[in-house]
Amino acid sequence: MFMMFWLISMGRNSNKAFTLIELLVVVAIIGILAAVGVVAYNGYTASAKKAVVKSNLNTIVRYIKAEMSKCSVGIEMEAYEKKIGSPYSCSQVFSGGTENAFRNAMNTITELHFKDVKNPFNNNELMVHQRWNKSGQGMPTIDQAGRIHCNWDAADANGTWDNFMKNNIGGCDARYGTGNNDTMTVYFDTISDYDYHRANWK
Repeated sequence: MFMMFWLISMGRNSNKAFTLIELLVVVAIIGILAAVGVVAYNGYTASAKKAVVKSNLNTIVRYIKAEMSKCSVGIEMEAYEKKIGSPYSCSQVFSGGTENAFRNAMNTITELHFKDVKNPFNNNELMVHQRWNKSGQGMPTIDQAGRIHCNWDAADANGTWDNFMKNNIGGCDARYGTGNNDTMTVYFDTISDYDYHRANWK
């Protein structure tokens, strides 16, 4: 900016005052630079918000998978060890089905690890929410951008217990922007046996 004033002053005659035209040119240039900076900043913050949502969704998915594998190797889940949200022991997971394990993992996420994590698009609400038994209703709406909804349902159950045991589905839906396609969905398909309702997570 100093160079700009210097160049203007070099082209003038002995009159040391700036003319109105010269000042208006400088103000216009400053305005253009400021406008470009604001656009660039807004683009950067929008990209950062999207990245936060995607990263947290991936973290949640990895955590759920890791927690769901503990009982199969004889390790109690974190929720049970820390007594978070009326937790289920591994024996209750085996007898009651994989939904119990999923609930354990989600309770630990919402009541411990992501308890105070705010929605980057709306600091007045939390990022992670549980949506139980809401097949087809888990995806956050556009006005809920920045939210992650995780739920357990029987999307393919067709109203029968046998189908429910074969097709238990848990999943997380995330909206990382305000565009119609700014969404991500991760489903956890389980294969349960009828003796202990064990599950192998894919």
